[in-house]
Amino acid sequence: MPVTYKILVCRMGAGPELVEVESPFKWAKKLLGGEDAYIEVAYLDDGVQIFLDEDGIGKGLGINRLIPARAPVVPEGVFVIDMTDGRAAPPGTIGYHEIRGDFILTRHNLREDEPESLTPEDIQKYTTLLGGLPPCPNCGNKPAYAGAVYCGAECAAEAGA
Repeated sequence: MPVTYKILVCRMGAGPELVEVESPFKWAKKLLGGEDAYIEVAYLDDGVQIFLDEDGIGKGLGINRLIPARAPVVPEGVFVIDMTDGRAAPPGTIGYHEIRGDFILTRHNLREDEPESLTPEDIQKYTTLLGGLPPCPNCGNKPAYAGAVYCGAECAAEAGA
């Protein structure tokens, strides 16, 4: 019997869905456009990783979620180019991953450099964090995380918040 992994699938406009798959990476490729899809992997503070469309901005995909994450501290002597028009969180502070389009969440085993199933705690945390939110009062999209009123900084600014 093949090994399976528990992942959360987050499609645009829908709450997180728990799915069991044989290969999180192959499943993400299928979800995001097939063999030609370019997958970006973003790592969260707690060992969970996000598989998302690498060119979501270029394809004009809407913001699906904002996932809180701590910006890494940059080693001395390393220069970082901010390509976010000033929206990036300063090193060491809490910012967010701006996820465009559909994506999946899975756990990452650093020792083996392989995916793992989400733990029951991960499933509870991210189902709560990413699901069941009222729509943004500015544009009607879902807010990106629990406690948020607007779906992103642009809508908050447009609404004068």
